[in-house]
Amino acid sequence: GTGAGYDMDAYSIARVSGGEASRLFEVYGIDLKTWGWLDNQTVVISGVDIMAGTRNLRTLDIFSGEERTIVKDYIVDVAVATGEGSVMFTSIMEELLDFSTPETIAESGLYHWDRQTQQLTKVHDFTEYSSRVEWNVRSNCYYADLPKRFMENEDVVWVFDATGNAEGECQPINPLAQDIPQVSASGAYYAWANLVFGDVDQNAFYVQGFDSDNEIRIANGSVYQYGWHPINDVLLFTQNNAVFLAEAPEFSVRKTLGTSDKVLAVFWVNP
Repeated sequence: GTGAGYDMDAYSIARVSGGEASRLFEVYGIDLKTWGWLDNQTVVISGVDIMAGTRNLRTLDIFSGEERTIVKDYIVDVAVATGEGSVMFTSIMEELLDFSTPETIAESGLYHWDRQTQQLTKVHDFTEYSSRVEWNVRSNCYYADLPKRFMENEDVVWVFDATGNAEGECQPINPLAQDIPQVSASGAYYAWANLVFGDVDQNAFYVQGFDSDNEIRIANGSVYQYGWHPINDVLLFTQNNAVFLAEAPEFSVRKTLGTSDKVLAVFWVNP
C-alpha cells in the first residue's frame, strides 16, 4: 500500500508459533485499520477513507469471516477492552467534515458498545471537537480526554469502567489531570503531563497513587515522552535533552543521561 492506510494490496492476520507465521485471514482490495482484539478470534476494524479518515467500525471473526457492524459513521479514536467485551469510540458529525451520508449517528460524542447486547450508547456529549479514548489493562478502565472546545485549556479526563459507567468500578483520578494517565505496572500509581496551550508556565509532570489525595509534581515545564517500567513502579521521562528516572514511593528524580542532541523518545525494553 501507500503507507498512509489506503490503497493497500492486502489485509492479513497471522499467528506466529515456533518462529513461523501462518496466515489466519486475508482479504484483498480493501483498506482496513485494526483497533484491537475483543478475544483471540475477534478483531475490531474500520475502513479507511482517503478524504476523511476512518468509518464503518465493525468486528471481524478471523475464522468464519463474519462481520458485525458497530457504527457506520466517521470515527476519530477507538479503544477496545480485550476480554471485557466492549468498545468505546469518539465520533464526529459529518457536517464538521463537510461530508454527507444517510448512514450516520448524527451527533458527535463518546460512545460505548456492548458486544453481548449489541447495544450502542452515547455516554458523553461534545459538539465541536472529538478526542482520544484509551483502555488501560492495568486499571481495567477507559480514559477519555474530552476538551470542551478546540484549542482551549479546558481538557477534562473522564473515567469509565468496561460497561461504560462513569467511574463505576474504576477509581477516579485527580481533576487536575488534563491528559490521559499512564498507569504503573502494579496498578498503584498513575502519571500524567499537563501541557497547557498558550501558557507553558503551567506545564508540569505529575504522579499520584490511586489511594492518595495528593499529587507529586515530578518536574516543572513540558514533558512529552514518558513511560512506566514494565514490572516495577519506576518512571522514565525526558526533558531538555536529558533522561530521568523517578521511583516509587518517593519519586525522587535522578538524571541518567544528558546529551546535546534532542531526545525524541524514551521507552523501556522488556527485561
